Amino acid sequence: MRPPKHSPLFMAIALALAIMLFISYPIPVYAIAVAPIIAILCTTIGGFLVGWSFAHLTSVEARSPGVTLDSYVSEIASAFEHDVQTMSNYGYTVLASLERMRLYYARLAEHRVLDYLHINSSYLDEYEAEIMIDVADDFCNLTDAYFTSLSNLLHHLHWLSYDRFTGDLGQYNIYLTKDPTNFAYPDAHNLDDIMELFVFYHAKEDVKVYDCKAKVIAIAEAGSNLDARKNLILAGQVDVGIAVKEGASGTIDYDLHKHIIVFRDDGDAENIAVIDLKYNLEKWHVLDIANYIDSIYDTAWSYAKAYHQMLTSMGYTSKYQVPDSLLAIPPDIVFPTPWYLEETYHMTPEEVMAYYVGLLNSISKWFNESNYKLVKYLDHQNVTMPDVREHLKNVTIKFPNGTTYMNVTKLIPIWYPGKQTFYPGQDNVLKNPMGALVQLPNGEWQYIQLPSGYMINPALVHTPLGDTTNPWTLDSYPAGFNPIYENYQSPEPEFVKTMNEVVQLIIAFMPLLIILAIMQMIVNLGKRR
Repeated sequence: MRPPKHSPLFMAIALALAIMLFISYPIPVYAIAVAPIIAILCTTIGGFLVGWSFAHLTSVEARSPGVTLDSYVSEIASAFEHDVQTMSNYGYTVLASLERMRLYYARLAEHRVLDYLHINSSYLDEYEAEIMIDVADDFCNLTDAYFTSLSNLLHHLHWLSYDRFTGDLGQYNIYLTKDPTNFAYPDAHNLDDIMELFVFYHAKEDVKVYDCKAKVIAIAEAGSNLDARKNLILAGQVDVGIAVKEGASGTIDYDLHKHIIVFRDDGDAENIAVIDLKYNLEKWHVLDIANYIDSIYDTAWSYAKAYHQMLTSMGYTSKYQVPDSLLAIPPDIVFPTPWYLEETYHMTPEEVMAYYVGLLNSISKWFNESNYKLVKYLDHQNVTMPDVREHLKNVTIKFPNGTTYMNVTKLIPIWYPGKQTFYPGQDNVLKNPMGALVQLPNGEWQYIQLPSGYMINPALVHTPLGDTTNPWTLDSYPAGFNPIYENYQSPEPEFVKTMNEVVQLIIAFMPLLIILAIMQMIVNLGKRR
């Protein structure tokens, strides 16, 4: 037996009564998940509109002029420009990775300098290449991988020119030029006529370099040109550009101003696409990476020298004489337990995790910057960090150029050197690097580090007092607890209902159920007649 089919009038009256009852009864129904219901309705309506639009569009016959030679070359140029942007993003990834490795290399250099305690500190500079060889070799591997990636991309561009642009595409060429309107040699190079492209450094002054092949430190005179794949810049100012090894003569053209790539139709004398890598290859952040490596190397070397000076001043001449207490100092600190944080500060599990990561980072930073000063104790009140109960929701993280880096559901700052106000709904440029715990849309949690210059655009700011779209100031507090929440009591979780509220909810529905039953009886009586 099929269930009775209600009339449209009955359904309309029932719906109207339901709405009126929900409006008229002041019952605490905050536990009802309103957001999912709204989301379902919006999705249904939106899906209907999108489906209708799609059906309308597909019902119209497509008309296309077809693929032309120009459009084909334009697509190739667009694909290459996408690869250029990918390498730009790769540069940001390398920068973020380098910052995370700074203190690792400081520890590596300190470990190595223990073998040179018999050397007087005044003469330690003479052994720099030997002491820093582990650090330098790592940077050489990183440098080779990074600049080889750039060289491979340039090699691909060269391949497109001599291998792809043939036959019907023979009138198309790719140029490396300083001016997109001038393609005459030597101001420009037709890539059909060259043998190799690679990135090089040009010394603006005498610069200190580490030769990755010879494993020695040397001074390159002003005006020197160095293969970026094989040399580290340790001190001094350099420019960077694309070197062109010519096919006929084998000579290498080191011209810093040739940084514009042009896809051109020489038959019609028209430019199909122009890609400007900018002076110093700014598009690829090459100098930023070189300067970062130099900075991290300097940090490691200064830490090693300070550590050496401290140990030798204490009379040690061999690493075997150094007591364990001077090799590593464990933090004398009592960590708050997870359940203490949950009960006392009403933290969620992810906030507890973020707190521990931030606390460990702050402690390690204190010890790393203390240059092995001996201390009797470290009270946790000496550690400052952001309050992880304050975080950002539905955040878009962008590269400095505005390209989206990632979208996250939550972003919990766990360290930030400074103070900054963030405005929801706006691109907030980071004034300093930031370490944060983020939740991806799939629910996975990750720890990330963002360099200064990145942009953060949150939809909401979450605090123990609730979500808000008001400006929020990120600051550090003793032990990571904002005193504004000291007397704050956590509200009852939304999914908890008391029996009284359940009874109220049932009573609220009773009139509706009775009216519906009476209406159903009336409808049935009408049918029996």
